[in-house]
Amino acid sequence: MRPDTPPALKEHIRKELSFWHWLHQEGLRRLRDRWAFAHGSIGALLAWSMDTPLSTIATSALIPIGSLIVGLAFAWSGNIGALLQSVELQEIGTHDNGRTFRNWVFTYQLAVLVVLTTACVWSLIAAGFFENGIVGTAIAWTLPEWSHTMGRALAFALMSLTVRECWQVALGTPRKILAQRLQQQAKVGALELQRSVNTAAESDAVISKHEAVSDAPTAASRKSD
Repeated sequence: MRPDTPPALKEHIRKELSFWHWLHQEGLRRLRDRWAFAHGSIGALLAWSMDTPLSTIATSALIPIGSLIVGLAFAWSGNIGALLQSVELQEIGTHDNGRTFRNWVFTYQLAVLVVLTTACVWSLIAAGFFENGIVGTAIAWTLPEWSHTMGRALAFALMSLTVRECWQVALGTPRKILAQRLQQQAKVGALELQRSVNTAAESDAVISKHEAVSDAPTAASRKSD
């Protein structure tokens, strides 16, 4: 950015490029949609129906499964980087001052943030951070029993949210491919339409010229009479 850039423009560019600004304006609203109740319900159901310690669950099941989900999400994220640089998607995403394109970019970044947060939380659970040692003892002595169940519900709800975000990544990439294809077809159709219009205009010009040439002898004969 140039030193003589106006402060107002600098602030605007900073906000446009800031993920955290977008998260405050748009991202949190995406997380607080109708699926938030479903994640909470799944977390509560699993917390009240399972008595197995979270560290055991994390070590035996969720961490291996989570590794597969994370690998799938990052594999699709690698493809979306190339797609978003295509001319067709940039044309689609910049029709509203770039808001759509910015939402695409930061939505994938939000999915990565959720996945990393869940991986960190469940790794700490697998290590017994919240059940053993100083932290575990402090939690056991200071917090009531119902808060432990609430914590289990939040951990399971976070995993449910991660599954949804990974599915959004896997679903969004093929949709971008289809959108790119539709934009290409639209551009080809527009080009063919322009060619048809040009051909029709040329035909009209030839017909008009032919009619003018045909009418010239008639006009000359009338003038001689």
